[in-house]
Amino acid sequence: MIFVLHGDNQPAKRNELIEIKKKYPQSKWWEGDEENLVAELPTYLSSPSFFGSELVILENPPLDKVSKVLKNWKNPVKDLAIMFDRPLKAAELKKFSEAQILIFRETVPQNVFPLLDAVAARNRVKALIEYRRLKKNSHGGDELINMLAWQLRSLTRVKDGATKSISPFVAGKLSRVSKNWEHADLKKALSSVLRQDLASKRGKKVPFDFLISKITGSER
Repeated sequence: MIFVLHGDNQPAKRNELIEIKKKYPQSKWWEGDEENLVAELPTYLSSPSFFGSELVILENPPLDKVSKVLKNWKNPVKDLAIMFDRPLKAAELKKFSEAQILIFRETVPQNVFPLLDAVAARNRVKALIEYRRLKKNSHGGDELINMLAWQLRSLTRVKDGATKSISPFVAGKLSRVSKNWEHADLKKALSSVLRQDLASKRGKKVPFDFLISKITGSER
């Protein structure tokens, strides 16, 4: 069995790995030289274990080397868990056609949804009110920027009809407000968010309420 655990929610991913490890009498992190990964790991995975079933854990390996490891792994004896600290793309996941794929995305705190809903509805006044409420509770612009990008990306997928990875409840809410956006508007809004994120990381602070006003445009 091969487990592929990927995504940006590190705590959830680590907790799932702990649950998987509980099913094995023995587990170990692979600490071999990356240069010798293709030559050494398939042999180890195919060799009998003193403990019976065993789980080997591999963290952030190069995908080209993983493909060769799986190709050379002819006689499965041990199981393999492969950890990635980012979400894998669809083309990358095709390398693991027989694996159990587990993705872990960052969750959005419930008290942020009123702001995200107001932005999606392009209701500038309500969005600014919600942002100031969050700011009073120590939710600053840097903390909210990823959540705003997440909302805009979800809205773009809903507008394009690509709702497979979005919960029906969220997809329904976003579908009702998607008429307020043209594709060009969404592209500009997401670009503004990403530019502000980059500026913030470079130490250039831009008022978050200015960003909200720019994205939402006139009150709807």
